[in-house]
Amino acid sequence: MRRTSLRCELWMTLLATAAWSGPAAADYTYQEFNVPDAAETAIYGINDNGVIVGEYGDDVDVFNFVNTFGNVGFIYDGSILTTVSYPNSIATSVSAINNSNVVVGSYFDENAKARGYVYDGVTYKSILPFGTAAEVTGINDQGNIVGIYSTDGFQNDLGHGFIGTLGPDHNYTFSSFDFPTALITHLTDVNNGGEMIGTYTRSTGERLGFTVPGFRSVAFENNTDLPTFFSGMNDQGQVVGNYIYLVDPLSLQASRGAFIYKRNGTVTADDFVHLDLPGATCTFNLFQPDGTCWPTVRGINNAGTIVGFYDNDDGDFRGFIGTPDTNPAADGDYDANGVVNGNDFLVWQRSFGSANAAADGDGNGQVNAADLAIWGRKFGEPLASAANHHHAHATPEPASLTMLATACLISAALLRRR
Repeated sequence: MRRTSLRCELWMTLLATAAWSGPAAADYTYQEFNVPDAAETAIYGINDNGVIVGEYGDDVDVFNFVNTFGNVGFIYDGSILTTVSYPNSIATSVSAINNSNVVVGSYFDENAKARGYVYDGVTYKSILPFGTAAEVTGINDQGNIVGIYSTDGFQNDLGHGFIGTLGPDHNYTFSSFDFPTALITHLTDVNNGGEMIGTYTRSTGERLGFTVPGFRSVAFENNTDLPTFFSGMNDQGQVVGNYIYLVDPLSLQASRGAFIYKRNGTVTADDFVHLDLPGATCTFNLFQPDGTCWPTVRGINNAGTIVGFYDNDDGDFRGFIGTPDTNPAADGDYDANGVVNGNDFLVWQRSFGSANAAADGDGNGQVNAADLAIWGRKFGEPLASAANHHHAHATPEPASLTMLATACLISAALLRRR
């Protein structure tokens, strides 16, 4: 059950802007998904076959983790729903799935201790690489995993990253990972190229995303006053995540936005495309969040399909699946950044002979010479789909994070993550 310390996130948020218009939104069609008869459903991951994973139960609660006891993970392939419940656990969540349908996530054991796991459909493998609590948050097709651990059950130590490399003996070799200068590090995903993403907290309070290799620190629209959280990544390096911004500084009403980020050299505002998620117009009080306004994007596959969850009118979580209205691959834009250039050729080359939808320009299920011909015809041409990469920029009014960051750090010892 991956939850960052959400109240801490909010306390570290400052009065960034009174009128935040943000970038133009990408065009997606959203479909709601709920496990039958479940009070709440959240989707956390999706693979290239369209198989989704997540958790459901009476209360998928982002703040009170005790409320999640009894929740169950799920795998849904479009026709069959499979429940995932670690043996003798009191709650299980599925965070991610690879293209072999191996899933990872976390569970609470009978003593309410958080542990990670890997499940291949037959056997569960418990994961506790370091410390006293852990969760596995991402897995690639090689079976390598990333995740989060704590030395004291997420009470005072709010998290470090870990990397698990799968050996030929099917056992993992683990290494700890902390982003340089970070107070808290959460590794959240790894792709088939071995690239990793996550979110870290500076000692001064800012919450920023990061990418590895390169150890690049990233804030939404390059504005460090907007707390930024990286959640999922595909093989083209597209990253989905969320940010928090103030709607009204006087009443401290805030909202949570979502984006797709595509790294291109130095970080600029043009690297971000806003996502208009279901439920994204709701607001909450910055100092009194209750978890009933939390539209969140969590995963993206190589076709650009995104998944996550939002709050309906009754304050209950519902899962969503977002399908892009335009197909960049049909225009030869195989890295989906709005431009057809040499980078798209490299994506095609690496995908040749596979069924990677991101490089399948003719949509026939096979990346071959015909898709190279599409790239050649479109090379250098302006694309209709590029409109989704143009932004109407607004510059937020900057402000200091010192006061709220200090309050958060003082209260960190009171925050619990089970």
